[in-house]
Amino acid sequence: MSVNAGFLHELERCARAVYELRDDATRQQSRRHIDRIFDHDRRVVIGLTSQLLAAIALAPWLGPGMVVAGLAVLYVGVLASTTWTLRRLRRADTSKRAESIDLAVRRAVSSCPPLTASGLAVLIQLANLAAISPTTRSMAMLRDTLREAKAHPSLQAWPFLDDVAALVDGSLGKALVKPVRS
Repeated sequence: MSVNAGFLHELERCARAVYELRDDATRQQSRRHIDRIFDHDRRVVIGLTSQLLAAIALAPWLGPGMVVAGLAVLYVGVLASTTWTLRRLRRADTSKRAESIDLAVRRAVSSCPPLTASGLAVLIQLANLAAISPTTRSMAMLRDTLREAKAHPSLQAWPFLDDVAALVDGSLGKALVKPVRS
């Protein structure tokens, strides 16, 4: 295996790790968003059910019409809440990124610019940092190395570095970081 073929294999491994991290972070973010949607729906249904229970409890004083009205409010409220929840879920589902990991890896490897020895060294350091489990320290080191890579003349226009920067600096990067125990 030549040095260039070995490097391309390592570059592909690094790109795959970055895009898998991005996919994992996107899924975590999506799950949290969906959990918030269902939590809101649950609170609405609990409120409507409480209103019905109050109507049933007050039936001896207010009459059976209050129970029927409570059932009607519960029925309409649950339908409205379900409609709202389904719309929000559909909106959350359409906001997901459609690009597959394999396609993103191929695009990153094929658009890699010709590298000098120093550019290759920075890229290897970036690949090694991207391969380890994301912690606060490793993400800080990855940010520094990324800044160095973006400042390097042979790597400045490479779109893959923008993808790494979006992962590390954006909200996805914050979602990935696991606290370090000392």
